[in-house]
Order: sequence, then structure tokens, then C-alpha cells
Amino acid sequence: MDTRLTAVYCRTALADELAIRTQERRIRKYAEKHGYDELTFCRDCGQSGATLDRPAINALTADIRAGKVGVVIAADITRIARNYALYSEWLNLPNNSA
Repeated sequence: MDTRLTAVYCRTALADELAIRTQERRIRKYAEKHGYDELTFCRDCGQSGATLDRPAINALTADIRAGKVGVVIAADITRIARNYALYSEWLNLPNNSA
């Protein structure tokens, strides 16, 4: 049995708590529908997706590398990074198995 957590990653460029909560609700519904439990929430509110240097994405990456997180769910890839090249860079970080 896999005991790793499912990480819910939410990000907004503006400091907009309502948008973060909306992302969380949508993802929570998706997770419940698809049998993901043991959710942990990672939030970068008011953080640009133009860089990977953000507090929650850095903590999430560390948790993935430590084997604590097995699945990452985001509303869409632009929440992780604003362009595909940057998203691909994050996805292919050494020891990043998300």
C-alpha cells in the first residue's frame, strides 16, 4: 500500500485568496471522485509562475524528493509554471518523480 501523500498545488499571480480557494475546491472534488485521499495543500498565493523560485513549489519539490508525496494535482500546468519549458524543467528535476 502506497502511504505517500497526494499534494494539491494551487497558485495565483495576484494575492487572491478566493481564487486559491476555488482551485482547492475544484481539485478536492476531482481527488474525491478519483479516490485520492490523504491530501496535503501547497499554496503559492501572489506568486508569479514565470519562475520556479516560490516557497510552496520549493517545499513540494523537497517533499517529492524525500518520498513524502506520490501524486501532485493542480488545476492545470500553468499553475505550476506559466510556460511548458519551465513546467518540463520542474517535471524533470533530478529525483523528481511527480
